[in-house]
Amino acid sequence: MIKKIIYISVEVKSREYLPKLFFASRAISKGFDCFIGDKIAIAKAINFFGPGIYFYKSINHYDTNHIKRVKKNNLYVAQDEEAGFAKPNDKEFNKFITYRSSRENVKLIDRFYNWGKFDYNNYINRYKKNKKKFLITGSPRLDLWKKKISDKIFKSQIDQIKKYKKFVLIASSGVSSLNEFKKRLIVDRQAKKLRNQKEIKKKNIEHMYEYIVFKKTVKLINLLARKFPNINFVIRKHPSESIKDWNKIIINFPKNVFFDNRFDVYGWISLSECIIHTASTVCLQAYYLKKKAISFVPKIAGGNRGFSNQFGIKASSEIKVLKVLDQILNKKKKFNIFNKKKNKIFKDRLFINSKGFASDIIVNDLLKISKRIIKRKDYKFLFFYSCYLYLRSYLSEIKHFLIGNKSEKPIQARRSIKEKIPGGLKKKEINKFYDNVLENNKIKIMQMGPNGFFISKKKS
Repeated sequence: MIKKIIYISVEVKSREYLPKLFFASRAISKGFDCFIGDKIAIAKAINFFGPGIYFYKSINHYDTNHIKRVKKNNLYVAQDEEAGFAKPNDKEFNKFITYRSSRENVKLIDRFYNWGKFDYNNYINRYKKNKKKFLITGSPRLDLWKKKISDKIFKSQIDQIKKYKKFVLIASSGVSSLNEFKKRLIVDRQAKKLRNQKEIKKKNIEHMYEYIVFKKTVKLINLLARKFPNINFVIRKHPSESIKDWNKIIINFPKNVFFDNRFDVYGWISLSECIIHTASTVCLQAYYLKKKAISFVPKIAGGNRGFSNQFGIKASSEIKVLKVLDQILNKKKKFNIFNKKKNKIFKDRLFINSKGFASDIIVNDLLKISKRIIKRKDYKFLFFYSCYLYLRSYLSEIKHFLIGNKSEKPIQARRSIKEKIPGGLKKKEINKFYDNVLENNKIKIMQMGPNGFFISKKKS
């Protein structure tokens, strides 16, 4: 019997890959097949396998044509990977909704999965006539915050992180150079289609704030590393920051500063003495894991991503960060950052099911709505089609190398696909993940060209 298939796209490997593999394992256990890959691989898979459920990362106001193409034969469901749950209030979140969705797109899609009550309530207030399309589920990313499963999944990563011994994690989240600042302005204008001068001006101010904070963070790291020579400082960059910028910056740091962007953030948080950040969701995960965080909040106009800062110990200057870190490392003071008030705010923003997984809630909903899917094709000749796709990709790379780009294409994203998915998606990574997470790994993995994998249950 041919099973129904879920197409699961991965845009940012460090953020989405493992949670989506976990989600796929839950879907397969409930009778689905899954295909996971980058956007190009997903498009090829839909042509090969036929109708299924397309699980995407957004319903941006400029995604309408994309949604219409997918919706011809497939169901379209989404969860916004940018989330917006870290916006400071309803007003700012509604601005986020205006950019990240549209009335037409909500009408087109079949379901939108919300991270918690906060984003759910704002969405259904905006789209009252389509409120049944929204569902509070939490996220597969939140499933991997749970210690009982992540200690198994990330065991080998945690063992490698232990080499840093006593360390402080710096979660960077900003604009890493003036060139990157200019690139963001171009992307806003060419790709994100901001609709008026007011939106453009607001974005420009936000980007400048993040650029100034980034420069202050670099200065802060230098100061801390020199003041605490016996502590290691490990920097983990945000996916939107440039690796080239960081490679230039890191050479000027003291020897106890390391740039290491490998691994999921879970292991880094778990083993760190403390986390230092500015408006990063890493602080929310640290709070959930009961780890202390310092929120570096310089007094600069333009910031509107400060929600997560309240879950750490706020410090407005480099000297204040130094003082708080000294108190934490030397246990000079007890900080009451974990309390009922913050727990309530946290639960309103992020629904984490204590008795199960967000992935299961989503899969159970997909079982209900997938009755409308027409029969899909079998996957005969998958091996030969995969070889064909690899050959096409190889010839395309040669052509690009020999001819190059004759005309400059508009910049459509802050980071290229190769930067978002460094090293590509590999079969051995998937096998290793399932060996760690499943007691009896009965999952079959078949590659289909670059960065695409058909995942199904092994026949008994």
